[in-house]
Parts: sequence; structure tokens; C-alpha cells
Amino acid sequence: MKKLTAITCIIFLLASCTKFVDTPSPESSVDAAKVFEKDNSAIATVNAVLSDLGNTYSILQGGRGVSIVSGLLSDELNTVSMLPDYIEIWSNSLLSSNTIPANIWSGFYRNIYNVNATIEGASASTSLTPAIKSQILGEARYLRAFMYFYLVNMYGPVPLITSTNYQVNRVAGRTSVNDVYKQVIEDLKEADKLLTVEYRNHLGAIVTQRFRPNKYAAKALLARVYLYTGQWADAEAEATAVIDQPASYNLVQDLNQVFRQPASAEVLWEFAPAYGAVAAGVTSLFTGDGGHFNPAVLKAYGLGPQPSGYDLSNYLSDSIVNAFSATDKRKVQWLESVTAGGKTYYFPFKYKTDVFGLSTVQEYFVVQRTAEVYFIRAEARIQQNNIENGVKDINAVRSRANLADTSAATKAAAMGILEKEKRLELFTEWGHRWFDLKRWPGKDNPAISRAEEVMKVITPLKGGTWKKDWLLLPLPQTDIINNPFLVQNNGYQ
Repeated sequence: MKKLTAITCIIFLLASCTKFVDTPSPESSVDAAKVFEKDNSAIATVNAVLSDLGNTYSILQGGRGVSIVSGLLSDELNTVSMLPDYIEIWSNSLLSSNTIPANIWSGFYRNIYNVNATIEGASASTSLTPAIKSQILGEARYLRAFMYFYLVNMYGPVPLITSTNYQVNRVAGRTSVNDVYKQVIEDLKEADKLLTVEYRNHLGAIVTQRFRPNKYAAKALLARVYLYTGQWADAEAEATAVIDQPASYNLVQDLNQVFRQPASAEVLWEFAPAYGAVAAGVTSLFTGDGGHFNPAVLKAYGLGPQPSGYDLSNYLSDSIVNAFSATDKRKVQWLESVTAGGKTYYFPFKYKTDVFGLSTVQEYFVVQRTAEVYFIRAEARIQQNNIENGVKDINAVRSRANLADTSAATKAAAMGILEKEKRLELFTEWGHRWFDLKRWPGKDNPAISRAEEVMKVITPLKGGTWKKDWLLLPLPQTDIINNPFLVQNNGYQ
């Protein structure tokens, strides 16, 4: 354990926690080179990135994670928080000094630097076992693609850093979204080649847990990227490759088991909880989103800041709650409510683990799942005018929710069905709703995005005034000061 900890520390020292890029010392560079001489130390570099990203209150989970931030930006979540950072995001009045976008940005770039170091070190190594080398490089390529996907969707054009070269990185400007996507696609294609069908652990052994990406996780993410870039046939092909593995990936019919352990057949990739809360000598392991929307704590204390340090202030908007039909199983099994001050607040109940009272992991934080892959293929088919089969894919997800099959005669009608069903299935998961609204053209005015249509109505209800600038988050002001080649997004000082 001491050896592993030392190796992990070496990798994390390669990138500064406070600067966009940094230069490793000569001693650190020498130590890092030694890391890639042996299998167990080399693969620990990927473990370090997975651990940092998967931390229960990291940039991906909990109240300051991607899912909840995107929910507040869109029409998914409301807030009763008194914290300025939350209020700014929710009311579409963000300032460049807001710490939440800054933490997400720095967290991704910290880990991108670490992944780049891993790719360089593993590629140059001549002593790694071939299978382990492939696993390391495949996982690293996947993780870099994953992080850049979220960066371009949250911030727009971003610096494309693919090496540890300080002289290049310190003056990196913003790369176009199209060029970033080209790198993402290249990385995912390479990950697809390098990764195996089986899920593997840090020793390269086949395991049942799905907390390291495999070949099909890469295909599913590649399908999503093809969809976002309008490459419909390629998106359909990659999604079909996943759906055509029903023994490994399918729609779990019991909604209460989708996010439970052991890994359900719906999961493509997930994080194990990395945080334990201790009460009365009992350690409980839970996901960041499960802890944030925890029914036991909400019912005990109500919404808002809590004595325990939680800030249980974000809840589902009326528009999404009212969009569920009475017979939709998702409303019954994935929503929970708390009544305070005569008002009933609904919140996500996909993750059900209580904060206290459990000594074993019961839920992992699901990153990718099969339902999204069905929606990817549905949209790709609809865009290719294969409306009937596109709606069949939507109906597969509707059927699991106890809803009757639907049909559509036109592309516009089919896309309307897709928007509603995707919203109700993937709410507060990984920014899907927000990213979809931003990339889809408006229903009434195709010259603007669907996000602008929706937010022109929603933002005044939040007490704010909608501006198109709010489609993107601000870059951290400190990075702009340190790098004169970085330019702030419009609308931020």
C-alpha cells in the first residue's frame, strides 16, 4: 500500500492543482519514468485518475458535479440554496469568479495532464506486458476523450492539451469544438482497438464489476460523439454494436435495480464510491448524487444547509415532475418527495442508499448505461428518415417504464417524442438534458437552439434574464490572467 501510494503521489505531482499547466521537476520526471517499467506501477497511474474522477464529491458527483450543475443550468432543477455559487448558476447570472465552473475546469485539466503523462510513459515503455500496456493506453485514451467531451459541451472551444510539453501547454489558446471532437473521435477509435470486451481490474484480470471502461463503453461514447457531430450512420452503427450484445447489455426491467450492485446489465461504466461517512461506528458508502438527494437526511432536516454539513437545496422543477404520466414507473420509483412549509418538493431517487447504516457498497455511480444507447440509435435513425425503427428504440425504453408504444409520422413528431422520453429517462444524469437542448434546433425557430427557446421561458421564473451567453460556462479568471492566449467566453468579465 505504501508503494502504491507513493506511485500515485508521483503521478499527481506531475500536474499542479492550482495552475492550468505546470512543469514537473527533474526528480519527478525521473521517478515517473520508473513508474512505467513495471505493470503494477504503470497501471496505478490510471487508477489515480479514476480515483480522482470517481471521488464521491469530485467534479463529477454531488452538489458541485457535472450532473447537478447542468441540471441547475437547464430546466431540470430548482434551488432554495443561499449559496451564491448555486444561485448564480440556477438564475443564469454566472460570474467568472464562480468557484464551481472553475473547479470543474481545473479538475478536468489536472487529470488530462495526468492521462497525457500516462500515454507518453506507457507508449515509450519496452518492459510492460503487452496486454497491460494495451489496457493502460486504451483506458487513458478513453478517459481523455471523456473529459474533452465534457469540456467542449460546458465551455465551448478549449485548449487541446495532448502532451506534457510545458513550453507548448503554457501558451495554449482555445481550439475549435470541431477540432476537439476530431481528437475525441481519434482517442475513442484507438480505445476501441486497445480495450477488451471483458471488464478488467487493476491487475488486468477479468472481473464482473464495471468500474473500468471496456471496448463497449468506448463504442457507446463514440456513438454519442458521432451523434453530436451529425454523423448519423456512424452513430447508429456504434450504438447497434452495443445493443447487439443483449447478454451483456440490456434494459433492466426492475427500475430499482438499474443503479444497484452488483453491476446491472444496463451499466456500461460506473464509479465505485470513494467516500465513507461514519456514524455510531458504522461506515456507509454512497454515491455523491445519492448523498446529495438523500431522502433520510431530507426528511430529517428539510431542504437547505444542514448541521451535518450537507446543502440539500436542489430539487426537481415542476415542469419535469408534471411531465411524467400517472402510470410511468419512473415517477413512482425514481422520484421522492419532502413537504416543507406547505410545499411538496420532489427530488431524484435513482440512488437510494442512505448516508448512514450500511457497511458495504450497494450502489455505484453509473456513468454510461444502455438506455442512452437506445436513444442514440433512435435519434440517428430518425435523422436518416428511418422514423419507424427510431421510434421502436424509444418504445423499448417506454415499455420498461410501463408506457404504451407510441408512433410518429414525421421527423419533427418523432424528435418531439425523443426529447420528452430522453428527458424523463435520463434526468439529472450527466448533463444529457442540457447538452441536448443546446445542440438541437428550436422547434418554433430553427435559427436558434432549443435551449434558447426553453430558457427564455424558464429563466424569468428563476428571477433572472436570459442571455445567449449563458449557454457556456466561464473560464477561470486566474487561468486567463496566467495565459494571455486564453480568451474568456462572451458575457463574462
